[in-house]
Amino acid sequence: MRDMTIFRDVVRTAPNELSIATPQSFQDIYGQTGRSKDFFVKSDFYDVGEKELTIVSERDVDKHREVRRVLAPGFTTAALQRQESLIHEYVDLFLSQLSKLATKEAVKVNEWYKWVTFDITGELTFGEPFGALRDAKNHFWISTIHDTGHIWALSAICKRYPILWPVLYFVAPSNLKKAFEQHQAYTKQKVQSRIARRNEIKHVDFFTNLLSEKSRNQSEKFMLAQATLLVIGGSDTTSLFLTGVTYSLLTNQEKLKKLQDEVRGAFENVTQIDGTSTLELKYLNAVIEEGLRLLPAIPLGLTRVSPGAIVDGHYIPKGTVISTANWTTSHSSRFFADANAFHPERWLSKSHPDYDARFASDNRNAARPFSLGSRSCLGMRLAYLESRILLAKLVYTFDWELGNGADIDWYRDIKLEGFLTLPDVFVKFSHVKGEANGVNEKA
Repeated sequence: MRDMTIFRDVVRTAPNELSIATPQSFQDIYGQTGRSKDFFVKSDFYDVGEKELTIVSERDVDKHREVRRVLAPGFTTAALQRQESLIHEYVDLFLSQLSKLATKEAVKVNEWYKWVTFDITGELTFGEPFGALRDAKNHFWISTIHDTGHIWALSAICKRYPILWPVLYFVAPSNLKKAFEQHQAYTKQKVQSRIARRNEIKHVDFFTNLLSEKSRNQSEKFMLAQATLLVIGGSDTTSLFLTGVTYSLLTNQEKLKKLQDEVRGAFENVTQIDGTSTLELKYLNAVIEEGLRLLPAIPLGLTRVSPGAIVDGHYIPKGTVISTANWTTSHSSRFFADANAFHPERWLSKSHPDYDARFASDNRNAARPFSLGSRSCLGMRLAYLESRILLAKLVYTFDWELGNGADIDWYRDIKLEGFLTLPDVFVKFSHVKGEANGVNEKA
């Protein structure tokens, strides 16, 4: 993740693979439609040997469009409005659980954010949560995914340098196959249960359209593949963002104070906080944008195959694999003033009292945490909705104190091993005066 500005815009990362770090390259590589002659298809990096491909691993343009069409109704604005009550249900349970620990001990927020986001996406995928929040511990389904992250990282290397494939067999844990079999069996059970209860679930979730009459021809294997991807994509990325933005706020107390003042000044009680009301909180939304810039869910480039086209002034020969270096671009001092620092003010309009002219020349197009175009993240609006509601309620209800700040060197301690791994962040929460009983317990 080193800054490519010490090299150049375009760097060769493998014999037939290039990485580019410019804002325009996002548009040139990912912004075209599937019908464009300059469309960049997904590379064979996405070939993972699955019999049923997901919306992420499907490389065929027409098939990808069909998978997206089937899944998209679960992510529309109308669907989110009907799902919002479920988000509040689990966010309120999250607050209730933290309330029991308030003033007693610092909690590892990495875990708590993981539990609440996985329970929300579990509900929206399978029609029931994993029970992680209720039990205040990891569910084995979640742990299995994270425990094998380094294997995925090694697989990515082997795809670029095939001579290394034999090494993978020596470093893979002997119990990996059994763990995955248990994981798949549990997922199958959950999917079958969701199918059996198709008429009982009233809200629009990720599976509603899959189970509709017009989509009944989808196989169970297809649903299994989508379910795993939807849960991981809809929870892991959001929990990482929440951990990162919490640390950034706690290490920039003046920014946290601005957020507290805005949220607490906007509402008379926590029940007024919802997806619509939080849209009006300009500083909260700036905090979210800045958090996403500093910690994009997918820090490395999404590899595509050039059709023989121009990318930001560079001709990329047909068949060459290329990607935009997401992390490098969003952290580059060429595009953002004080690029590695947390400054929500860079996202504010000139009319806002906290607007700072230092950031007037920032190129916001250099931060694309959800990519763009026809293959952009389907869950983007859900991620924003969850983040606004959870952060606003958490700031309204509790004062925060960093428990282990002296132990963390943020950029040193971040690791990428298949999944992004953050340093443990411990936070002590204490009730804002008058809010000790201001959260609702889930029955």
